[in-house]
Amino acid sequence: MDIKKLFAISQRCSARLANATRRLGSWWLNEFLDLIPQKMGERLIHRGRKVLVLAIQEDVVALSLQTANHHALLSEQIEKRDYSVGAIQRFLNSQGVGRADVDIAIHLPIENIFCRRMTLPIEVNGDIDRIVEQSLLKKTPFNLGEIYCDHIAPRTADGDKVSIWQWIVMRENVHQTVSHLQIGIDEVAMVIGRKGGNETSPLPVIRLNPTKPKPASWTQKSILALTYSAAALAFVAGGAKYWHQQALIDNLESEIAEVAPKAREVREIIRAVQGKQGALRRLRIHRESAPFFIDVWEEATRILPSNTWLTELRFVESPDKRSQQITMTGFSAAAPGLISILNKSSLFSDAALTAPVFLDPVEKVERFTLQTKVIHSEHEKKALHR
Repeated sequence: MDIKKLFAISQRCSARLANATRRLGSWWLNEFLDLIPQKMGERLIHRGRKVLVLAIQEDVVALSLQTANHHALLSEQIEKRDYSVGAIQRFLNSQGVGRADVDIAIHLPIENIFCRRMTLPIEVNGDIDRIVEQSLLKKTPFNLGEIYCDHIAPRTADGDKVSIWQWIVMRENVHQTVSHLQIGIDEVAMVIGRKGGNETSPLPVIRLNPTKPKPASWTQKSILALTYSAAALAFVAGGAKYWHQQALIDNLESEIAEVAPKAREVREIIRAVQGKQGALRRLRIHRESAPFFIDVWEEATRILPSNTWLTELRFVESPDKRSQQITMTGFSAAAPGLISILNKSSLFSDAALTAPVFLDPVEKVERFTLQTKVIHSEHEKKALHR
């Protein structure tokens, strides 16, 4: 096999194994989180952090406190003339939330956010960031220095593809909105848009610092730990099943060793019976294809006229044992006519006198000796009468 094809196959297998491991960990974690209250689950996963979404509308500034999964907790609207940075702090204080415990997000109209979707094979799962960036530069007119962009890569239903959602927003629009909100761009963690009408499309979220290194989250550690525990349980279950099957195999081997001599005896008996059955079958075939002496006797008695009787009826087998001949000796009032009578029979053919016919001085009738062949089958009869 070509080395390139072998490498491609191994790469696909590695990607699918990694994907299966992640899916197993995610499923295990979701099952675990279903057993505990939602608030506790969010606190464990997101460390209790919340998102403060700021949106500039026509006459007001809307403040919305949300969970890390963007579930609304509380909202408030402030007139633009009354809005200030202190209003944000007062809103958070009223909820008992510190500024350090929230990530600030700004809400932009959906028309200011450009959305792209791509579908890639699962084999590129470890190189998605580079592929998305190259696709952005080649297939769109945007320049990386003029935009903020982010993407997510959820799996498709069949598990063999990666469906990538990418969102792009102009830096100018973001900075203008941040300036109106009287906060610094460094304080904004993300830009949020309105979810599209398609239920399958995710909420547009653009992180402004997506490349910033993050410590391993509780979710990642939990997925890893739960995956290892699931693998350990699967290994234990597989080992127990293997041990049980091995015990059954050992028992079967001992039973087979005990039964083997009896099985050999039975095989010998079956072989002997099969030999006898074969001989009997050959005899039956020979009986059906070759007539017996009694058949010849009955046929001769049936066709010979009443003024003819036999003194001798003898079988003569050919040297190759493939045909039989009958020799008839006797007396008849019309010996030459016997030839045509025998040839008309369904059992005899090629009848002919083997000695001259002469008048017996004692019986006052003709004495004859003739010979005829025995027809073995219907096929031979048809061949002789063509």
